[in-house]
Amino acid sequence: MSDIFKALANPKARLVLETLAKTPSSTASKLAEATKVSSEQVTAQLTVLVEARLVRSTGSGTSKKYSINAKGFTPYLTWFAKVAESQAVARLEQQVT
Repeated sequence: MSDIFKALANPKARLVLETLAKTPSSTASKLAEATKVSSEQVTAQLTVLVEARLVRSTGSGTSKKYSINAKGFTPYLTWFAKVAESQAVARLEQQVT
């Protein structure tokens, strides 16, 4: 699970992910242009996002396209929901006692 935190710790990775969410199936060069981040940095962030399974890639070379991997978010969303739920239960217990 640390992969997602590593990926999202970098503001440029978050920017790439947010941009990719708005423009699905984009190349690294299109993402670099849209984010005004260098192609090298975008490619590096995409590599981290792919390793975290938040993004998937298809094709190869300059025609490689990236898109959001919605299924990759599921384990993390489940974990966040459990944490939020436990906090809600703790607050409720405080109110009751």
